[in-house]
Amino acid sequence: ATTIASHGLASLAPRMHMRRLLSLAIPSPPAPRLLSTRVTRSGRFLSSVNAQAASPSSAASFPRHPKQLTVALQRARTTEEVLTLHARYGRAFNQVNLAACWSRLGRIGRAEPDFEEQLAELRLQTLASVGEWGDHGLSNLVHALAKLRLSGAEWQPLWLAAERTALAQVSSFEAQATSNTAWSYAKARRRAPELFDAIAAAAPARVRAMSPQA
Repeated sequence: ATTIASHGLASLAPRMHMRRLLSLAIPSPPAPRLLSTRVTRSGRFLSSVNAQAASPSSAASFPRHPKQLTVALQRARTTEEVLTLHARYGRAFNQVNLAACWSRLGRIGRAEPDFEEQLAELRLQTLASVGEWGDHGLSNLVHALAKLRLSGAEWQPLWLAAERTALAQVSSFEAQATSNTAWSYAKARRRAPELFDAIAAAAPARVRAMSPQA
């Protein structure tokens, strides 16, 4: 498998052009499997979600357990299912749940014509907390934004907030998070020179960490 080390990142200059850095250093993440929104399971899934909300016994526990929320998001197969979970339990979402929500949406892909309008509440909730996210959550977020082609004016604050947060942490990012973040900003044609410079500057130390121990 292609690795960051195999491209000789240790020799990259800090001011390398974004396209040059990406072409030499960052492999494209594997394409997610796109799933149709027209699945028969969707109705059963939403009925189950509605039953959870209506049941006194489960309503008291289900929305309050972050791990259960993450599992439910991972099981969702359509945009409708993901957004229904967010609409019902979004107030209980922590950073992991929000990142899982974006990751799932990115894997499912765009669907309805009013897709971006349906994401308004999720976008605002994410913007309010993204400054505290870690590398995995940030890379999942920007990867989804890039795959879903969310680049209009209303999405600029979220892109910029994610960039600022990533810039402050990139020196400690794991290799996969670094790869996904760089790929996502390039895929979306985002101008983020400081972020790419920071990725290049951090590369030598990451290469050393990935090298076999003598």
